[in-house]
Amino acid sequence: MSFVRSAQLSRRSLLGGLGATAVAFGLTRAPSAAGATGLPLVVDGAANAVVVVPDAADPQVTAAATTLISTIAASTGVTLPRLTESADTDTTYPGWTRIRLRVASDQDTDELSRQARSLPADGYVIAPSLTAVTVIAASPWGTRFGAYALLTHVVGAEWIMPGPSGADIPARTSLDGPASRILSAPAFASRQLYPLGIGNTWDSTNVPAKWGAQNRMHETRSYSHNLSRIFSPAVYGDPQKPETYRPEFYPLRGGVPYIPPATTATGWQPRLTVPETVDVAAQAAISAFAADPERRAFSLGINDSGGFSEDEYELSGYDEFGLRSLSNVYYAWVNAVAEKVAVSCPDRLLGLIAYNEVAAPPDFDLHPNVMPYLCRDRYGWVDPGTKAADLRRHDAWQRRASTLGWYDYAYGAPYPIPRIAGAALQEAYAYAAGHDVQGVFAELAPNWGDGPKAWMFSKLLWDPNLDATALLEEWCQRAVGPAAASDLTGYFHAWEAIWTDRVPATEWFGATGGSTYFPFYQADFIDVIEPAEMAQQRQRLERVVLQADSAPRKARAEILQRAFSYYEASVLSFPRATPPPADAMAASALLDDVTGRLDDAVAFAIKRGQLIDEFAADPLLRHSTDARKVGMNWSGWNLPVLWQLAEFIQCGGPAAAHVRTKAGQLAESTASANVKRYAEMLLQVADGEVTTLGTNTRFASGDIAPWLIESSEPPREPAVVTTEHGRHLLRVAGGFRSGGISQAIAVGPGLIRHHLRYRVTAAAGSGGAMQLTWYLLNAAGGLVQLYRGRRRQLSDTGGRWTDLAGLEMLPAGVTSAKLYVSFLGIPAGTTVDFDRIEFNRLA
Repeated sequence: MSFVRSAQLSRRSLLGGLGATAVAFGLTRAPSAAGATGLPLVVDGAANAVVVVPDAADPQVTAAATTLISTIAASTGVTLPRLTESADTDTTYPGWTRIRLRVASDQDTDELSRQARSLPADGYVIAPSLTAVTVIAASPWGTRFGAYALLTHVVGAEWIMPGPSGADIPARTSLDGPASRILSAPAFASRQLYPLGIGNTWDSTNVPAKWGAQNRMHETRSYSHNLSRIFSPAVYGDPQKPETYRPEFYPLRGGVPYIPPATTATGWQPRLTVPETVDVAAQAAISAFAADPERRAFSLGINDSGGFSEDEYELSGYDEFGLRSLSNVYYAWVNAVAEKVAVSCPDRLLGLIAYNEVAAPPDFDLHPNVMPYLCRDRYGWVDPGTKAADLRRHDAWQRRASTLGWYDYAYGAPYPIPRIAGAALQEAYAYAAGHDVQGVFAELAPNWGDGPKAWMFSKLLWDPNLDATALLEEWCQRAVGPAAASDLTGYFHAWEAIWTDRVPATEWFGATGGSTYFPFYQADFIDVIEPAEMAQQRQRLERVVLQADSAPRKARAEILQRAFSYYEASVLSFPRATPPPADAMAASALLDDVTGRLDDAVAFAIKRGQLIDEFAADPLLRHSTDARKVGMNWSGWNLPVLWQLAEFIQCGGPAAAHVRTKAGQLAESTASANVKRYAEMLLQVADGEVTTLGTNTRFASGDIAPWLIESSEPPREPAVVTTEHGRHLLRVAGGFRSGGISQAIAVGPGLIRHHLRYRVTAAAGSGGAMQLTWYLLNAAGGLVQLYRGRRRQLSDTGGRWTDLAGLEMLPAGVTSAKLYVSFLGIPAGTTVDFDRIEFNRLA
């Protein structure tokens, strides 16, 4: 099916008629001191203005008036009166300036209303006249945003963090309104930094939502996971409801329909090749639009974690990364739904998320009412190759769809250091604004140790042509004052340099395996940060706290310093990778270094968890994603170095004897219990006091059992055990997005090593990654701890046999472990061979 792409829904045609000079995409940044050329609002500490609202004001307009009055009062100590339009007469406050808040209706014929209605719904006009300053928009949201912009212009106010301490409101004795008209409209019609404000509702008690509104966040599109609701198993999968029971709606597994539990929203998709599913989805959309006439979009977004029907996988192809693609199947279904919906709702959008199996565009045009959100962590634009791949994907989609959205992954938590890349962010969104992107959604998961990131992002979503560096510097000035801003700017520039200049060269960055987002549940990039840099960053923040020039600014500085304590504990406890020692001098120095840091590292590892728990009660410091629960756990014991030193000792000779002697002396004479235990374990490993756990670890049985082979999609080629030169090999063929090999073993607390040897047949740069993942369980089968090892980019091995190992100290309470070799984005045409997958622990 082919569609003529409609221009009527594209941003360029929507705004093109306004003319190049009519709309400034983003209000010009206000100076720190208000301009003194407009109508007087406050004069020498006395009120000279009144806020006027419609008689039946929308709650958004009422809230805007309240914020205007309270912010001006916080700045000047003067509370402006408020009137309704009917109460505003010639005898009330004669000669005073009127600040009028209006929403333009279709019945209004005045020039100002026509101009406001020419803007997108969230745009606004701020218009001074001889007696009034009018804030007017085509929607209540636009009027609200215009009121905030007015406060920025006349007061210099900004909301740089959520909550009372986050408002930067300069003290004034006099305020003047703007001297000339201001028109402003957002570059993107829908803007959301989750969870900082969402949807079309307003909740003044929700601190993050309030901050989102203050920074002009407004989500107007629908796109996320929704097929589990449309095809609810509670409705269509319940045989006790024969009037609605439709098992054929659900995916085939083993030739029979899999009907998920009623509460399961992930890991399955409806069977899209069943024609009746089109009617069900279309009716769901039509009903939603009828129930809410203001609703502009309805989501056809796939459920998370794959799970298409096995017969539909047989219809799949492969995307540019060599991964399974169901795009032709899915988007043919979407187009069929869109055609039915457009009959009764021709001006409504159907949104969706284009990711995983449906990330690639189909081989045909989409219906003009379909709006795909392209999913990608745009931090990747710091790397030219990653940026180029993203641009190719966007260009391919732009040829197929009239309107696009971008879905981003700008996570703060659970990253163990601030993640800032403002220049890349600005570049990406300036491109998006010029290439048919109307909506942006970003999973932010903030904790405010990221400082200016969320505020910068909000400003760039309104006007992506703003300078990211200038925004960062402005935020620092506002946050802590001029005297302290230099150190705070240097602090955040240092983090940005790490993410921009160093992290892209790491294995962590390169081994994304074709993933949509970077592995936020790993911290291997910490290797590029030197401990001395953390000391320098701490010193910067200490000076910031001392130099902050007011109580609110000092409070913000202390929040940032408190957040840093978690980053510091994370970096200084992380088991940094080191090259194996080449001689006795290097081995001796390595032993000195690791044992010299050990007590502090173990203490910092404990402190990490304590700080996460402490931060949970603080809305600014709380980690919305707990690092421990996604596998970012480490004990502070640098065990890979221990194993390297043990292998050095095992080589024998005078050099090895020297290191053995030194380890023995530490075991006998050190005052540190941690160092004593470390030296003892080193000698135990060197002497071979290691037990191998697990069954069929070298596949000698000729069978896969008891290994479990898991895959997100039905494998085209099952894993097999084969023989080569007398060795048994486990061979896994690629062509799937995620999966793994696992075995459950009995194990207790103490040192454990997960070790494998593998060989990859793949072209260089073809993608794919692998990592070790450990689920540690107690006697009742409950999860005690989750560990994730380093991610390995498979194509780097060049077909050579390569070792991969992970080591950790298992905590008390562990009685068993399910140990995974996890695959991530293994392309078609790639095979991975293993000649061993072993588990070792001290005897």
